[in-house]
Amino acid sequence: MSRLAAALLFVVAVGCSGGTSDTLAPGTTATTGPSLSPSTTVAVPDDSGCRVAVSGFEERSWDGADDPGTFTSDHWWSEEDLRAAYAEIAIQGDPTFEELQAEGYPVLTFFLLRCIGPEGDVVAISVSELTTAQRLPMGAGGHAITGGEYLPGHTPAGEFEATYVPWSQTLWEQVGIGELVIVTWTADEITGTFAFTAEERFSGGGDSVGVIGAFRLTCVGSGACG
Repeated sequence: MSRLAAALLFVVAVGCSGGTSDTLAPGTTATTGPSLSPSTTVAVPDDSGCRVAVSGFEERSWDGADDPGTFTSDHWWSEEDLRAAYAEIAIQGDPTFEELQAEGYPVLTFFLLRCIGPEGDVVAISVSELTTAQRLPMGAGGHAITGGEYLPGHTPAGEFEATYVPWSQTLWEQVGIGELVIVTWTADEITGTFAFTAEERFSGGGDSVGVIGAFRLTCVGSGACG
């Protein structure tokens, strides 16, 4: 089982743990892509949740809930939770939990966002599994989205992967360079925006969409939250 898959299975049962605080200027918005007009933006929601707008070959938009399955990060989990998760997924030959922590690598992931619409549409953004805690601490910052496949070692450390899966179950993967902007990230809340261009994975027709979104998500589901 991959660590991302394990994160999705485990997150609903455990919560989050402490950290530091940093912010960028308020009012940050997301823009991207040749299929979007320059004036198209999505602002960070005032209420908790996530928001996505897709344009280009197809037009879709939705708001997603703020729940434990929408965002997870090792930064928001207690050591006890992480030990329990690693005990479930580690196989023979893997490093020990202590060795993994000493090197700074994730037990599951340092960033996994899944904004799910009411009809099952999903935008998923995750950081490379090669990323260490030192490379992606909690706090504000801009990050490149460069990959579209959840394959260990495929995306360089510190960079992010993105996919768009509409209700039709086709798979659209990020192409070119997108951007994730984390506006705030504390022990209680993460806010930000994202923007990327995606192409349909299997048709070979060259169809593309621009995907923009924003999120305000809280650490929920455990007494370990900050």
